[in-house]
Amino acid sequence: MDTDTRSGWIDLAGGRATVTAGDGELHLHLVAESDELPRLEDVVGRHLVRFGERDGLTVGWVRDGQVPT
Repeated sequence: MDTDTRSGWIDLAGGRATVTAGDGELHLHLVAESDELPRLEDVVGRHLVRFGERDGLTVGWVRDGQVPT
C-alpha cells in the first residue's frame, strides 16, 4: 500500500487488481486476459459486496471505452 497515492494491488490467479481509495469510493483497475475478465470481475465483485454488505456497498465495472454509470 502506498499511503501517498492511497493505492495498492492484489495479485490474482489470472490477473492483477490495482486498488485506489477515493473520497467515499474505492476504484479498482483489473488487468487480465480478456477471457479471464468476466470470471475475475465476478469473484472480486462478490467478495467486495460481501465485505461491504452492512454498508450497502455496490460494485459496478466499467470496461475501456465505456462511460461509467
